[in-house]
Amino acid sequence: MRPTHPPAPRRRARQGAGCLWNALTALVLLTTIGAALLFAWVYLHPATPANPFPPPTVPPVAVLPSPVPTATELPPTATQTAAPTATSTPRPTNTPTPLPPTATSTVEFSPTPPPGSPSPTLKPTATPGGYAFVLKDDPLTIQNIFHSDLGCNWLGVGGNIEDLRGGGKLYVTVHLHGTLNGETLDIYTVSGTAKQYGDGGYEFQLGDTPVASHNTLFIQLLDQANLPLSDRIFFDTYDDCEKNNIIINFEQVR
Repeated sequence: MRPTHPPAPRRRARQGAGCLWNALTALVLLTTIGAALLFAWVYLHPATPANPFPPPTVPPVAVLPSPVPTATELPPTATQTAAPTATSTPRPTNTPTPLPPTATSTVEFSPTPPPGSPSPTLKPTATPGGYAFVLKDDPLTIQNIFHSDLGCNWLGVGGNIEDLRGGGKLYVTVHLHGTLNGETLDIYTVSGTAKQYGDGGYEFQLGDTPVASHNTLFIQLLDQANLPLSDRIFFDTYDDCEKNNIIINFEQVR
């Protein structure tokens, strides 16, 4: 049998190679740790000389001095001394003596109108359940001013019909009925056709000469079904060129 001898040189070579690799590994590990520490230091302190790319230097902020207001001394004010007020002594007042009561004169009115005066037309009052239109004013007699070219050769009646707001009420039927100078009159018109009396104006021509009459004619407002919207308003006419136009106005109350 041959004697067995260990390969000493090969084992030594392996041990030397292992030590070299361990040294290189330790060196790489230390380099890595050092690089990490250097990166952390540069990140926390960017102005350090170890930073190859330091940030630009920020110029200092200029601080301007604030002006200090200078207190201005005010001139001394003069103290006014209140002047003594004079005390007035009240004078005795005279007590007026009441005068004796004067006699009150009583004026007596005669309930009977003087003979020859026209009988007044009473204005109906608005009562619950009454008509929607009432007489606004008493009938007025004037000279023919709306047909001046006819002068005294005209006799008529006209007026204005107002709504609840005081404006002209349009398209209300106006009926005139009665007798004049022995002839029967039965005429219809609508409000708004005679603007010379107002926005809700109407007009009837009764003749071409003034004729006197007493309560033989009346005017009444009607709706579209010819039902009464007002009471019958009787009026007089006169044989007078200064009274050949009768004005009768109505107003709405409900």
